[in-house]
Amino acid sequence: MFQLRQYTAAGLLLVVTLASAADCGERRTTRVFPPHTELFQVVAPDYPWTQVTRAPKVLAPVSPPSNKRHRCIVGEYERQRALLLACRDLIDDFPNLLADIVRQTSGHIEIILLVTDLEQSESAKQLLQTRSIPFDHVRFAQLPHDTMWARDYGPIIVTPKEGQPIVIDPDYDMERTQDDRIPSELGNLLQLPVEHLSLRLDGGNLLSNGDGLAITTHRLFDDNALNEFEIPMLRNVLHEQCGIEQLVVLEPLFGEPTGHADMFVTFVSKNVVLLGRFNPEDDPLNAEILDRNAIQLSKVRTGTDFLHVVRIDMPPHHDGVWRTYTNVIYANGVVLVPTYGEEDLALRKRAFRAFAKVLPQRKIVGIDASQVIQSEGALHCITMNLGPLGRLPDFPPPQPQVVEEFEFTDETEIISLADPGQESALIDPHALGFEVDPHQYQPRPIAMKPQLIDSRQTKMSERELTRWRSSLLPNFDRVENRTEQELISK
Repeated sequence: MFQLRQYTAAGLLLVVTLASAADCGERRTTRVFPPHTELFQVVAPDYPWTQVTRAPKVLAPVSPPSNKRHRCIVGEYERQRALLLACRDLIDDFPNLLADIVRQTSGHIEIILLVTDLEQSESAKQLLQTRSIPFDHVRFAQLPHDTMWARDYGPIIVTPKEGQPIVIDPDYDMERTQDDRIPSELGNLLQLPVEHLSLRLDGGNLLSNGDGLAITTHRLFDDNALNEFEIPMLRNVLHEQCGIEQLVVLEPLFGEPTGHADMFVTFVSKNVVLLGRFNPEDDPLNAEILDRNAIQLSKVRTGTDFLHVVRIDMPPHHDGVWRTYTNVIYANGVVLVPTYGEEDLALRKRAFRAFAKVLPQRKIVGIDASQVIQSEGALHCITMNLGPLGRLPDFPPPQPQVVEEFEFTDETEIISLADPGQESALIDPHALGFEVDPHQYQPRPIAMKPQLIDSRQTKMSERELTRWRSSLLPNFDRVENRTEQELISK
């Protein structure tokens, strides 16, 4: 009966959400978080709506924590050994952004750059060399990946009271299988123990103060509804595996596609957070949401004191692009803050002053994120802090990708493929396929884009084949060395 009520309420949430969205203009995703709690409390009174969709709560483990913390997630503002970035989309579509991050982190932190093959690593080196950017702090790890959103699928590094760091490997997007494998595969390269976390947990939606306190949003509950996690179980799992003793659950921004906390808040120390603030004239609803979040955070105890909340003005989002100043990179002595080209310069200066005031010993550097933010993320989203790992081991040098070439001719049969966006689609060999934007935080429906092929027999290069395969066959899982017939019959 509980499950039936839960699904009924979820259906009503979708209906009310769609009705609300009609008044808010065109949305970029289908997921919105409207504050319609009272209706749900009538329909499903047994469901803990107050902890999911209404006033934020501070969740503590059911079992009282011991006086000795067994493990913790180090705060990003603390000393870090390395920063993780995924090269695939960055080098092709955002090369200046990749170059700027490498340049500004030199001398501060090591970078582990994920590459698909030798060709990609050589392209990255050439990119940096042509700009005279030193990259002796960059290590290349050959780990195939689907997207550049390393923050969400990257490993969560926990530091136990005794022993070496542990890699926590949460569940991730089922459609991005290569991304989902990164934590365990990187853990093996780092020669660290790996623990699987049976929980969908995007890294951009779990912010730690390094002392047992973490911030998330209601999106965490929404992502795990299908896993049948109950809130007490969720609290205990996060406590046991991540050392989280207090989980502060905030309201996500209304209409913002990711629902992640890093789009509006960041820890700058154990006791201080920077929290976004909207002009009520620009966005009255989200201005109220962030004001409520500020009140909630100010009531959270950190040791013998309360959490100190510093507000930072957020850029407007009239064009549907959710620019933010809290989506930053902490790299030991430097803080990289996103800038957006045409935004109000006075607003940018106030943001920089806010960071300089709470982090007086750090160098505050602006990085242009005006292009990548169009894909629903900024600097924090494309990086993952790896904590105090100690000395990094040597990685095997990247190798060429081994893909068996195959030929397409005029006689190639029409192939029927499943399309996540539609029930089915017929693909003509002269229109090779589907195109999907690989940069978006959220998967998008796939759309047809004709790609003309010479009528003669045409061979595809390894890179062309890889891109064609990943876009046309998104559900294939590493189809190297498969024959043409196997591909057609799949």
